[in-house]
Amino acid sequence: MYPKTDPCIISDVAVILASMKIPLSLIHDFLHFEFPVEQVASALTVLGIEVDAIESPRDEPILEISLTPNLGHCMSALGIARELSAYWQLPLKRSASSASLPKDVSVDVVIEDASFAPRYVGQRIDEIRVAPSPGWLQTTLSHAGFTPINNIVDITNYIMLKYGQPMHAFDLAAVGGKKVFVRLSKIGEECKALDGNTYALEAPVLVIADAARPIAIAGVIGGEESKVKTETRSIWLEAASFEPKAVRKSAKMLHLRTEASARFEKGVDANGIDPALQEAVHLLQTIASGQAATGRVDLKQTMAKPRITVRLAKVNQLLGTELSFSEVISLLQRLEFTISTLNDTSFMAIPPSYRFDVQMEVDVIEEIGRLYGYQHIPIRKPYFTFSTVRHDPMYEFETKVRKQLVSLGLQECITPDLISPKLALMAQEMLLGETSLLKTLHAKSEEFSILRPTLLPGLVDVAEKNIAQNNRSLHLFEIGRIHFKHKETTVEKTTAAILMAGSSRPAHWSQKTANVNFYDILGIVEALFESLHASSLSLASSNHTSFHPYRQVNITHDQEIIGSCGQIHPMLVRGIDMELYYAEIDLTALLPLVPARITMQKLPTFPSSERDWTLALPLNVPMAKICSAIAAANEPLLEHYSLIDLYTPPQSQKAPQATIRFTYRDKDKTVLHEEVEDAHKRVVETVVKILSTV
Repeated sequence: MYPKTDPCIISDVAVILASMKIPLSLIHDFLHFEFPVEQVASALTVLGIEVDAIESPRDEPILEISLTPNLGHCMSALGIARELSAYWQLPLKRSASSASLPKDVSVDVVIEDASFAPRYVGQRIDEIRVAPSPGWLQTTLSHAGFTPINNIVDITNYIMLKYGQPMHAFDLAAVGGKKVFVRLSKIGEECKALDGNTYALEAPVLVIADAARPIAIAGVIGGEESKVKTETRSIWLEAASFEPKAVRKSAKMLHLRTEASARFEKGVDANGIDPALQEAVHLLQTIASGQAATGRVDLKQTMAKPRITVRLAKVNQLLGTELSFSEVISLLQRLEFTISTLNDTSFMAIPPSYRFDVQMEVDVIEEIGRLYGYQHIPIRKPYFTFSTVRHDPMYEFETKVRKQLVSLGLQECITPDLISPKLALMAQEMLLGETSLLKTLHAKSEEFSILRPTLLPGLVDVAEKNIAQNNRSLHLFEIGRIHFKHKETTVEKTTAAILMAGSSRPAHWSQKTANVNFYDILGIVEALFESLHASSLSLASSNHTSFHPYRQVNITHDQEIIGSCGQIHPMLVRGIDMELYYAEIDLTALLPLVPARITMQKLPTFPSSERDWTLALPLNVPMAKICSAIAAANEPLLEHYSLIDLYTPPQSQKAPQATIRFTYRDKDKTVLHEEVEDAHKRVVETVVKILSTV
């Protein structure tokens, strides 16, 4: 049995968190009382908001927090303050709503599809003076991880940090025709962005355009040509609520994720634009000497609010609590849900407009549990239920193979289904003929852009990282799916892979440590087949370019290849100073060869008799040919045979000599010496006859 190795370095699969820094003073702007930073951090942790670090530069506490994807409404100081207000049952400071203004006729806004922009607000500001921001503003932004640029841009970033409302300021002089279009890009259009890159808009993405061209990618990044410059005197201040899916599509297609897109992707509250824009205009007037126009453009459509029926019994069943009707309603009202009673057992809950993540009853129940406090829920014995539907046969087979490989001393790895083009080169032979790789349409990065056609690249990457950490004894396996395209058909198969390197056994004083060789991994494969009782499998010569030319075999059934085994070609792993041995087996093809039920046989009650036969193997004749010749004899008394010795003469011209041991037995009586001699003679004659024709 092979020893278990140290834990391997593999890619972790974890919940993607949005991380940001927020000065505590911004949070206190929305609260009637100031709280110590430790108390704030403790409350946020109870609410499921992870506080990673607390910094205090010059007595200004900074919270570094991480948010799970469902807490997108907390990506601002206002969002955090709302959570604390609900937790401590304190009123929230509300900004006075801005007065309604007539439409600004100086700029015409056209939204071609209202579903892409539920609300679009634009404000013209004249007579501004572009200059560096005052010290307090630069310090606040720096503490939050933003780079101060100028007073106009810094104000928009400050409002986004405080209210969660991204804004963008356009140089009005650069907006052609004084017309603003919110539309999908056209084929062949380009946008030179603020990061200095020019993005070819090959597929339709949501853009902000003037009469001639796109001047920004909506919700993602502004354009270079319309940015605020030192000589800018009039700006068009945009505050909008864009459709999350449209922004997410743009960001993924362009491989560009910004602070603005991170918020738009999770949803920006259309009803929260007014206080944010009001404070932005006030700061522009105060810091940049701006003069607001007498009107603004405000285009919006009525948004349907989800009306969710919540059952009190379901709340207590899922949470394991005994909350009363009034307690549940009180918790939700603290979270600004609107409640209307239906009957004694259920009620209607309408989430606030900024809670895009609450769509179903279970979402409402999660909010109840989060605010009630999971630490207050009593621990009880869990309910256990099981289905009468049988598991999928392939799932059961994977579990069986996994248990066998672990019992053979291997350690399981889990590697990503997506690999990089560099790792895909290891599977280059898969590109031959009518087989090709499958690439993802909108990959997050080049490192994860190709579906693996084999488990080889992932395990080699694991081995390389482990060896770099001086873990040089590897006995690994993985069970996973591979994907490739054959002709016009997409193929998905379940495979098992084994990778071995380094010592074959732990160091011990009684014997020298030996390194893994080809026969070690082949022995693991054969032991797996034997434990599964897989029948009719044989080994055949192979010529895989990814393996060492003289240390590889195919595993076949009726001349159909179901796996391969060998030493990975040294040229593929030039950065690794060890021999790597690898085997991969197609479990989809192996499953039909494994019997569903194992039939027990009686133990033999009569003795056996053995005979040894040494023969000279003809050159270029594999041992598998000898085995098939022995099987062709079909001798009823022959119970078992095995190769017990192989002698290779020093001179390569002479044929090697193999010694095979045969075991003969009669199940019904004690076998006679003469019967054994006759049976053995028949086997030898059959083998000699077959080999003479080779």
